[in-house]
Amino acid sequence: MFEKWRSFRCYKCGRKASGPLTETSSYVFSSTPEGDNIHTDYIKNNKLPGDLYQCSNCHNWFCNTHITGGGLCEKCYEENERRRAAAVPEWQRRIAADNARQAAEEKAAAERREREARERKEAEQNARMTSYKARYACAICGMHTEGPPLEYVHDLITQMWNKEPKDLQHCRICGRLVCFKSSCSYSGVCKECGKRL
Repeated sequence: MFEKWRSFRCYKCGRKASGPLTETSSYVFSSTPEGDNIHTDYIKNNKLPGDLYQCSNCHNWFCNTHITGGGLCEKCYEENERRRAAAVPEWQRRIAADNARQAAEEKAAAERREREARERKEAEQNARMTSYKARYACAICGMHTEGPPLEYVHDLITQMWNKEPKDLQHCRICGRLVCFKSSCSYSGVCKECGKRL
């Protein structure tokens, strides 16, 4: 018996069908109080392929890679989408284009505001750091502090702007701020006070 399904292949990639179409036929052969007993027959249709699908528009056969969920091949699907787009009235296309342009402008404006706010915050932070560093410096060598101390506040590392830096210390005699370098202080006493001891 000639198996016609063997002659089918994908119209686009040429992949051959791997088997015939299996059709099912179900019927009730007995009934019980619990429900019906249904018997299902599986019948091979040697005239049609089982793993190729026919495009509902051009009627060519395609594998599952080149057929869309709507039952159209890729080419017919694209042509159908173009026809649908062309059928949209001009005023609707203009409204859609205006809405898309407005959405893009709003997104750009929001990104610009976010960027400006970030730059403004960074500038304020830099100005605050510059002012802090200018306020604290070693009385001997003039070296400025690296910045305010860092502490954990609510599990977050926070710069404590209202506290003195930890890379400078007060001289135990004159009380001036000096750095920890051996040329400026020793055991908490600045170099100048140390000379007078």
